Amino acid sequence: MANKLHKGTILGFSGSWGSGMGFLKIKKDSGEVVNVPCDNAPTVRSLEACYGNTIGEGHTVKSKPAFVGKKIYYEMESWGTMAGFSPVEEATPELEELYAKQHGKKGKLKKQIKDRTWVSKETGVWH
Repeated sequence: MANKLHKGTILGFSGSWGSGMGFLKIKKDSGEVVNVPCDNAPTVRSLEACYGNTIGEGHTVKSKPAFVGKKIYYEMESWGTMAGFSPVEEATPELEELYAKQHGKKGKLKKQIKDRTWVSKETGVWH
């Protein structure tokens, strides 16, 4: 069985190249604000691939990145870091159905608009 999916709005990002750790600040649909641990560089590259206007001078996150305010589905690894994410507006019907099923909501597969499903945290490439 897949890990549980979460959904929320990105409020910001903080990270350290030295440690390799980063945190996406996310406001969950429930209203709870969480700092989601993630791999720094792969997450930043994935955010750049999805939204652009993310990576600034010196390979740091810009002060006003394009991803702030964007809704995502995200999955957590069993050891507590983010496994990957997908912009809500580009999620496949299967991903939306899985989220609905895991959260006790009625979900119906909708017509698939795009064939992209998930951003790899290693490469920033859609699978």
